[in-house]
Amino acid sequence: MLFVPADRPDRYAKALGSGADIVCVDLEDAVARASKAEARSAVAGFFTIAAKPEVCRALRINSLSTLDGSRDILHLATHAVRPDVILLPKTCCSNDVRSLAALMDEIDLHCPIIAIVETAEGLENASEIAMAPHVAAICFGSADYSAETGSGMHWDALHYARGRIVQAAARAGILALDGAWLAIADMDGLAEESRRLPGMGFDGRVVIHPSQVAAVHEAFRPDDRDVERARKIVLAAEGRGGAVVRVDGHMVDRPVIAWAQRLLARASPGVG
Repeated sequence: MLFVPADRPDRYAKALGSGADIVCVDLEDAVARASKAEARSAVAGFFTIAAKPEVCRALRINSLSTLDGSRDILHLATHAVRPDVILLPKTCCSNDVRSLAALMDEIDLHCPIIAIVETAEGLENASEIAMAPHVAAICFGSADYSAETGSGMHWDALHYARGRIVQAAARAGILALDGAWLAIADMDGLAEESRRLPGMGFDGRVVIHPSQVAAVHEAFRPDDRDVERARKIVLAAEGRGGAVVRVDGHMVDRPVIAWAQRLLARASPGVG
């Protein structure tokens, strides 16, 4: 999922052509407070630019606890802006999601919500947030979480928090997305960290520059041997009603079949 600042319409077309599965025009952190109104006015143009039909166009609004968040919703109500997905920042509890969903109903906007968990309170309530109506994915806002808790940004420091995000998403049956790698020039670091994420259970991650898209796609692409094994497992399990099957001399039961199905889903174009 690639973020593009809402006040930089000159970058919209490049972002939409970057190869990212989701392109999110950002009204929140990427835009200075003095530029919020200008950014809001530019957003409609993002949704008129030609792009491949499989590209999902998202919008990150400001927190509903702020005046800018209210202005964002009012703008959606009075302008022809209809995103495929809404991102809700600073999600602290399920009531935050329900408040957004109620406002969306009032303005006749019907689309999924990606809840961004980036505070200690949000992490504590991650499971209930993930289970809230209309939530299609939960995203870890690692930078804000580190700033609030005082933790480092390195892998070990955030391992527990990431695990909580994955657990919440898995329980709710939704996607888990990791936060951004901020060192744009450090492509090796991006690739190394991104390769660890699928093994934790993440389905994709945020990127902040088009140059990062290919590295993240590559990191989330399963190994060819794993894909072939998964195909064998799924094929062998078809029509067996979940019964134990034998594949290449190994007994395969429901959890392994579920793993194979998930891996094949990740091997196809999807969130990254």
